[in-house]
Amino acid sequence: MFRSFVVINFEISELSMNYKSNIYCCVPGCTRKGTVDPEGNRVGFFGFPKDQNLRQEWLFKIQRDVGPHFKLTEATKVCSLHFYPSDVKKLEAKK
Repeated sequence: MFRSFVVINFEISELSMNYKSNIYCCVPGCTRKGTVDPEGNRVGFFGFPKDQNLRQEWLFKIQRDVGPHFKLTEATKVCSLHFYPSDVKKLEAKK
């Protein structure tokens, strides 16, 4: 588990629960793919923050550098297994 060094506090409006099986986690060593773990629990995926400072913090904590072998796109995600529940502050959806 990477939780010991991937503790990231942030706010999100929705937990991204994409049900496509082709979604995967970009954290080195993580093999999580799809939205359900082997025990049948749901796994969420978070896109990188738009704020540059927070984005850099995420990259540092997952030990990745943007370059020829790693690009950040809308599809680049970190799975919920790398966060403590206290790291996620759910906001109520706007109506």
